[in-house]
Amino acid sequence: MKIKIGQWKVHILSGGKFLLDGGTMFGVIPKSLWARKMEADAENRILMETNCLLARDGSKTVLIEAGIGYDFSEKERNIYGIREGDNILRSLRETGVSPEEVDFVFLSHLHFDHAGGTVREGKDKKLVPVFPNARHLVQKRDWEDAMENYGVMKSSYQPERLKTLKDHGIIDLIDGDCEPVSGIKCVVSPGHCRGHQIIFLQSQGQTLLFCGDLFPTSFHLKPSWIMAYDLFPCDILREKRKVLESAVEEKWILSFYHDPAARAAMIEKTVKGDYTMVYGLSGF
Repeated sequence: MKIKIGQWKVHILSGGKFLLDGGTMFGVIPKSLWARKMEADAENRILMETNCLLARDGSKTVLIEAGIGYDFSEKERNIYGIREGDNILRSLRETGVSPEEVDFVFLSHLHFDHAGGTVREGKDKKLVPVFPNARHLVQKRDWEDAMENYGVMKSSYQPERLKTLKDHGIIDLIDGDCEPVSGIKCVVSPGHCRGHQIIFLQSQGQTLLFCGDLFPTSFHLKPSWIMAYDLFPCDILREKRKVLESAVEEKWILSFYHDPAARAAMIEKTVKGDYTMVYGLSGF
């Protein structure tokens, strides 16, 4: 999928598909409701995508999120249904972009399904950065939590792998809202985790919002549809309502990271007060 945001040419690329328990993705929402939206397999797993953004404006190449990564054990591949070779590197190669060409990697947070694609095993099993020439930007709070492995699941973060970015001097820790690159704004959006950020891509009056795990799929546009993985559900409920109102009023395009079908869309508010997608995006 391609989208034009002013001067930005944006490709939405797969960083690898995987399977995850449906109940965890929808929290307290009964299966009788969420199963109408996403089909579960015999083990109650649903298909998850990792829709990374590759954005170029003629002078810089930016990657937003890096996918699930590499080097999974056989046990992990079976649990998550991961296929060997299904990762961001393959998608970049198909787009004609080498990992060395990437100038910036923005990360909503450092859970393995979002940041796993930044590090891989090289020669002699030594960990190396996948994007050696890129500055990697993440909130300082989330980096600290990643190093402490703070969260619901001990496997959410991979601190030993992430330290590779620091060892190579290519990690930049952001402390709060900022615009570290012209046309790209990072805004703290806690709820899923303490240091989660959403990322705005803006140019010529147009806005594309990369939602990260604030709205992991289009089905999570319902404010009360909150993941069991969200550490602070009350916070994320407030964040969702605030962003939804602004997205409708200012006509933002929302990018849904984990949605295998609806990768990005504009939204509108219905007469019942719900939010629904509007298609017809401008490509290039």
